[in-house]
This record gives sequence, C-alpha cells and structure tokens, in this order.
Amino acid sequence: MDNEYAHKILSAIKKDDVELFARLTQERKGLLSLCFGRLPLLSLVYLYRSVKIAAGFEKTLINIVSYTINEEDAESYRLFSIAARRALRLYVFGKSIVSPLEMLAVLGESERLYRLFEKTEKTEKIENNIVTIYRLLHNQSISYDNGKIVLRRLALSKTVKIAVWALVALACAMIILSGALWGTARTLFGSGEENNPVKIFGEAQLDAAIASGEGYFVLERDITLTTSGEYKDFSGTLSGKGHTVFIQNDALGSLFGTVSGRIEDINFVFADADYILTEDTSLLIDTNNGVIDNVKVSFNGTLSISGDSEELYVSGIASENNGELRDCVFSGVINVLGNGSTDSYLCGIAAVNNGELRGCVIANNSEFSTDTADVAGITIDNGEFGTMDACVNNAAIVQRTERLWYPFAAGIALRNFGIVSECVNNGAVRIEAATTLENNRAAYVGGIVAVNSNRIENCKNSGNVLLETHSIVPYAGGIAGINNGVVSECVNYGIVIIESAITLENDCEAYIGGIVSVNNNRIENCKNSGNVLLETQSIVPYAGGIAGVNNGGIIKCKNEGNVSVDTQAFIIYTGGVAAVNDSYFALIDNCCSYGLITVSAPKTGDVFVFAGGIVGYLFGTVRDSYTAVEFDCVGENVYSGGVIAVAVYNQVTIDNNYYADRANISFGVGAILVINWDNSREVYNGVDENTERVEQEDIPNLEVYWE
Repeated sequence: MDNEYAHKILSAIKKDDVELFARLTQERKGLLSLCFGRLPLLSLVYLYRSVKIAAGFEKTLINIVSYTINEEDAESYRLFSIAARRALRLYVFGKSIVSPLEMLAVLGESERLYRLFEKTEKTEKIENNIVTIYRLLHNQSISYDNGKIVLRRLALSKTVKIAVWALVALACAMIILSGALWGTARTLFGSGEENNPVKIFGEAQLDAAIASGEGYFVLERDITLTTSGEYKDFSGTLSGKGHTVFIQNDALGSLFGTVSGRIEDINFVFADADYILTEDTSLLIDTNNGVIDNVKVSFNGTLSISGDSEELYVSGIASENNGELRDCVFSGVINVLGNGSTDSYLCGIAAVNNGELRGCVIANNSEFSTDTADVAGITIDNGEFGTMDACVNNAAIVQRTERLWYPFAAGIALRNFGIVSECVNNGAVRIEAATTLENNRAAYVGGIVAVNSNRIENCKNSGNVLLETHSIVPYAGGIAGINNGVVSECVNYGIVIIESAITLENDCEAYIGGIVSVNNNRIENCKNSGNVLLETQSIVPYAGGIAGVNNGGIIKCKNEGNVSVDTQAFIIYTGGVAAVNDSYFALIDNCCSYGLITVSAPKTGDVFVFAGGIVGYLFGTVRDSYTAVEFDCVGENVYSGGVIAVAVYNQVTIDNNYYADRANISFGVGAILVINWDNSREVYNGVDENTERVEQEDIPNLEVYWE
C-alpha cells in the first residue's frame, strides 16, 4: 500500500474530512481495508469521533474483516491506550486487532453497539473481549441472547460498598473535622511507612510515588504507563504483589535511574517497538545499588545502534548492578543492529555486574540476535567482585557480522572476572562471522563464558555451540571460549562445532574443545559428553575432548564425546583430552577419555595427523590417566598413540598411563620427536614406556580408575 495514500486517509479521519476520505477511496482501491497497527479504519473513525465519515461509510467499513496492515500510528495508539485503560491488556500481546465493535465498547458507545452488533460478523474472541471491556471499564455485565446484547449493571461488591461508605465517612470528616482528614487518608490509602505502604491504583499515583524517590509503595492493580520520563533516584520499596505494569512509551530508556531501595514482585511489559539507540540503554534500571527481587521484564523489538560512542551496552533489566538481582526473568525477542564502529553489546539481565545475580533466568522462546554486536544471555561483564549463582539462559543466541569485528558470544557471561557458579545454558549459541581476516582477528564462543579470567564452578551447558567463519581465527568451547582462570566441576552436553572456510594463505589455526578451546590456567573435575566437530579448509586444527590446547593444568577430567576433524590442512592435532600440551609446565593428571577420534585428511606425503587417546602432541606431563578411545584416522602420515600421538624427546614426563587394546594402535606413545639444536627434527618409532596396554574390561580395575 502506498504510504502517501495511507498517510492522507489517516489525516482525513483525524479531521473528519469526508470529502477527502471519499476521493481517496475512489482513487485507490483497497484503502478501506487498511489497518494501522491494531486499529482498522472504522475503529479509528470511532476513536476520533469522525461523525461525518461514520455516517457515509459505516455500513461499508463494518463488514470488512480482512485487513492490510500498515505501520501503527503513535498518536492514535496513545489515544486508544488512554481510553482502554485496564482493558489495554487484551491487546498488548500479539498486536491483536481492535475491531470496530470492541472500540465502541471501549468508548462506551452502547447504543451504537446494540444497533450494529446483531448485523455484524464477529468471532467468539470479539464477544469475549466486549464482555471483559464492559466489566473492567463500565462496571457492567454483558450477556448474549439470540445474537443480541443484554446489558446490566453489576451490583456493588461488599468490598466496594465498604469502600464507598468509607469515602462518604471521609468526606464528612473533611467537612466536620478538617484536622482528622489526613489520619483517615493515611488509614485508607497508606502513609508510605513500612507497616502502612501507599496503595497505588493508577498511573498518576505510580508516576508521582516513584518520582518522590522514597517511601513504601504497593500496587493494588495492573497499571498502564504512558509517560516517557526517566525516574532518577529511588531509595524506597515498591512491591507489585504480582501485578503487571504495561509501558507504552514513545522512547526507550531506563524506567528507573539509580535504585538503592527495593523493587519486588512486579511484571513489566514493554510494548513491542523498534528504536534507534545512541547511548547505553536498559529497559528498567540504569544503576542498581539495592535489591531487585522476582521482577519480570518482557520486550520484543529491533534496536539499531547509531552515533559515535566507543561502547554501547543494551540490557533487559539493568545497565549496571552493584547490588542484588534475585530470581528475575527476562523474556523477549531482540535484534540489535550494530553500526560497525561502536563496540556494541546485548544481554538479558545486567550489562555489567559488580554485585550479585542469583537465580536470574532468560525465558523459553526468547531469542537474542545481533549484527556486529557481541551478545550473551545474562551479562556482558561479570566484574572482579561480581558473583553469578544459579542463573539460566534458555534463549537462542546468534551473533552475525560481515564487517571488521572480533565477535564474542556466550550463553551466560561474555567476559568473567568474578565467580560464575551453578549456572546453566540451554540455548544454542552461534557466531556467523563473514568478516575479512586482518591483524589476527579472532572469534570467541562459549556455552557459559566466552573469555574466563577467574572462576567457573559447577556449571552445565546443554546448548549446541557453533562458530562459522570465512576468514577469522575461531575459538569454541562447550563451557568457555578461552580459559585464563579456573574451570571446576563443569559439564558440557552440547555439540561444539567449528566450520571454517579459511584457506592456507591466511596462516592461522582453529581451536576447539568440549570444555574450552585453549586452557591457560586450570581445568579440574570437568566432564564433556558432547561431540566435538571441526571442519576446515586448510588452516591447522586443534581439536580436543576437553581442550584444544593446554598450557596449564587439566586435572581429573573426563571426555565421553567423539572428536571429529575433516580438513585439507597439512598438519592436524587431535586428542581425547587435549590436542596439544603446549608447554613444559603443562599438566594432564588423572584424566580419562572414551568415544571415537575421527580424522579425514588428504593422503599426500606432506600431511601429518597426530591423534592421541589422551593428547595428540605432548610437551610437559601426562600421568595417572587412562583411555578407551577408538581411532578412525585417514591420511598419509598418521601418528596415533593409545595415550600420546607424539612426545617431544627430553621435554616430557610420562608416568603410569593406560590405554585399551585396539587393533590399529601399536604403542602408548605413537612416536618420539627429537628437536635438534639447529631446530631440525627427527621422528622415531613409538614406545610403551610408562604406558600400558590393557583390555577394556580391565580398566575399572586400575588403581587410577575413577567414575
């Protein structure tokens, strides 16, 4: 539909210009079926009380039930929301159409509604909505008899009667004893003290109460907010008693500024909308220094980043948390479009956490997608003093970019400098990076954290982790993209996948692990049950059941997943626990691995495959470990070892390791690599020194065995 005609016919309705309306509908067929967002033309005619247009076109418009949806008009929706008041809840979700009959009910035009009702086609939903509207707005009961409306006024309830008599008594008190007025009001409506909070029944009360900044308040009903101002400091207590606040603002910005008090038991539902953002934006709170408990926030929309800010954070509940966020829930589908120059971020709960996030959840059916903006389910930065406990992400997370960018994505936290414990990610986490390779740009994706610099404890990932890249170095891990801290007591059940189209001339690598891609510190008591799949063109792959590369310690970890590499690269590293132990001080201690290692590589003389039941390429130490890995490796130069594929001579410690008997495995150490003083290299046949072949059924009898 031509936007110019749509604009003109809406203008004609607002001015009740029947001549212009008639001319436009003659010039352009189909105009009469227009619907501006939720509001069809006849509903708008009633809303603006355009009596001339109604007189001439009502009979035609009332019979139109199939609409052409046009962009919603902000002014019209604002007028409707004011008229609908409590009944607005019927139309907030799913952008339900406000039929002409429902608009008449909202406006209280009962006589016209009676006249049109029996002549007009309507659905059961429309009839039910009319009943609800009359009950909520007009205190009247509607029923239907032979296609006609039967209307009667509801009897006052005992509670309402008591309230009426109380108001009468209050009025009398005002006349007789003006000095007693405030005592009576404080009793009826609350004094704002902890044991007598102010009772809030409407928008104006809520607006004024919160703007006051302090005191105790309680919601007594659902409320719709249509104002767009930002509240500044709030040090009071606002309790919602499970009620819902519907927000119909024209602009997106924090509803609260700095909160040092308490907000609890409230649902905040923001109208679906698209916005352009130029600064850090949170839907609910700018900075929380207090307690936010059992608060639910929902919003759907597309947010476009504009301006020249160096960084811009978008979050569902708080921009910064220095206090406590407990049992809070965010639900919605959000798409953030970055501008390519601003470092943009999206998360569901708090952008920066320096306090406590406990039991916070991203609801089922939520989705966070971004273009050139990094994304995580719960928080972007968990600070040095931040703790995250028992948080759950159920949202699907997708980060896409075709520009120069370092993509980051994670299920729980993008970067962790504090403590993440007992957290669960159930959503798929995906990066699709089509950016060009420049200055060793890299992509990091983790089921729990993208980059860990402190502690991750007792966390579980069930979501698949996928990184697709055409020309960027990929790091993918089931728990963390890269680990610079401690990962302890964690389990990964998700499939971890890298699909890389980088070619040989880029001279870079791909890193993937069931727990982390690269370990620079410590992993202990962790288990991977997800398959690890790496498909590359010609870059060097490092694929391990626990870690791709280990530069620290991997202690008492177990891999049950398959490790599979399909590549055209000239050198391939794979291992049941780690592909490479890359430092003299790197340690693998009392670990075990099962599953299948599969490598598909070109059968040419210059291609080398290293596949080890515990580690593919060893510097440092492997001790007290055992493996029941099976091998299916194709290539010209395949070095497979029951425990180690190749060990660097004079740079390793191998002690008390075991491997299950396999027909295609001859030694515990597949080969010995000697690096000479001039950096020339020689490879010697494998050995069984400090490794022992055993029958698989005998593994549980080993002294190093644990389950």
